[in-house]
Amino acid sequence: MIVMRGKKRRVARAGAVVSMLAVCGVSIAAEVAVKKPNVILVICDDLTRQAMGCYGSELMPTPHMDRLAKEGARFDKGFVSNSICSPSRAAILTGKYSHLNGLRHNREDFDGAQQTFPKLLQAAGYETAVIGKWHLHTDPTGFDFWQVLPGQGVYWNPQFLTAQGTITRPGYATTVITDEAIQWMRERRHPDQPFYLQIGHKAPHAGWEPDKKFESLFADTDLPEPPSLHEDLSSHAPVLKKSMNIVGAEMWEGQKKFSKRYGAPPEGLSARELRSWVYQRYIKDYLRCVASVDESIGRLLDYLDESGQADHTLFLFTSDQGFFLGEHGFYDKRLMYEETQSTPLLVRYPGVIDAGSVVDDLVLNLDFSATILDFAGLPVPSDLQGMSFRLLVDPAQPETAWRDAVYYRYYDPAYGMTPHEGVRTDRYKLIRFLGSKVQWELYDLSVDPTETHNIYAEASPELIQTLVRRLEQLRRQYEVPPDNSDLLYNLGPEIPPLQ
Repeated sequence: MIVMRGKKRRVARAGAVVSMLAVCGVSIAAEVAVKKPNVILVICDDLTRQAMGCYGSELMPTPHMDRLAKEGARFDKGFVSNSICSPSRAAILTGKYSHLNGLRHNREDFDGAQQTFPKLLQAAGYETAVIGKWHLHTDPTGFDFWQVLPGQGVYWNPQFLTAQGTITRPGYATTVITDEAIQWMRERRHPDQPFYLQIGHKAPHAGWEPDKKFESLFADTDLPEPPSLHEDLSSHAPVLKKSMNIVGAEMWEGQKKFSKRYGAPPEGLSARELRSWVYQRYIKDYLRCVASVDESIGRLLDYLDESGQADHTLFLFTSDQGFFLGEHGFYDKRLMYEETQSTPLLVRYPGVIDAGSVVDDLVLNLDFSATILDFAGLPVPSDLQGMSFRLLVDPAQPETAWRDAVYYRYYDPAYGMTPHEGVRTDRYKLIRFLGSKVQWELYDLSVDPTETHNIYAEASPELIQTLVRRLEQLRRQYEVPPDNSDLLYNLGPEIPPLQ
């Protein structure tokens, strides 16, 4: 059983325009066919909503990201299906969960022979290009032009893989990638074809090397700490105590560039003082990298304005996942907490999407594929697991049902993290940590949006049973295969014992 709820729609200008065209005897289908929208998808790496002004961040201004939000739609409940770089990108391209697209963690290779939405756009007459971070280990397919970073890439003087071989571009990666994207739109594409352009930024992924113009940003400022930076994790699952602590071995040994850049902390610091010392250093460089991304968005928007393409370009801005900025004392991603399961999503399409829209429905990165195909006027393949969220932002679309819950599954035990799965509804989040002993977490997001109090041990059996069964329904819906630790798949009439 799939439970969905209906949407209530506003009467908006776009709907009035469609009605006027119909009254005047203009074929709406013909209008769409004549002018298919260009599509630009910008995917950052590890950009989190806590670093964006349009999401309420007070850490730094992001005027160009904020412009996108003011001129389009901001999604407040955008989520990823697997919070790690390569699997998230594969989910975006295929519209399918990791167990079906074949990329569960960063060490696996993407099968470029499978169906992707760029291939479908290309077959329908779109010119397609991808520039910047790719991080799928195999050469891009479905693109007429590709120029991608090898692996993670580097911040300075980046190399790019192309169909003709490897090239190097001098400069700072975020600026170079933006330069190359604008050059492709201006000089390399065919002006008579609609285009799909995918832009991948390395920033703000760790090592956090900022552009020189932003190196002094926050130099004389102590940034505010998240309230949960020094949180006691006793109510959380025990597996988290050895995971992504910002003063743990992973930060100091795994991120070699971090310790090389900042050196050893002062002697004599308490555990609390050490955590604050580390936080102030990495958060500033992280935000300095974000400043370059924001600047690049401004340059892209300015180019669309100057070239006269803004009004017929669908512009999507997102990240491969969120990132911990010290919340719970963590950094990195992976975990099914709001900071990293969520991803920023801003979408602009002038004349179609109402400026300043805010969407509060549960949206997944699986939905990008169906949505872009929908806006391009193309059929959405039945095997896609995502849904087109066009109906959430285009008032001309008919009212229909939408999902009431999202399923999450993380596979990789790296960084001390345990594979886990879970279900998130509008109000609750149930997380199931897999392994030799299953551990559970449950949060009531209506009263605990920062997820600091695990209520699994005190919740009613009825609530747990409802959420466990919803989890099971989603597993069946998305064809999640059972394995030795998947205890719920053949769930009987009783809920599993509390552990």
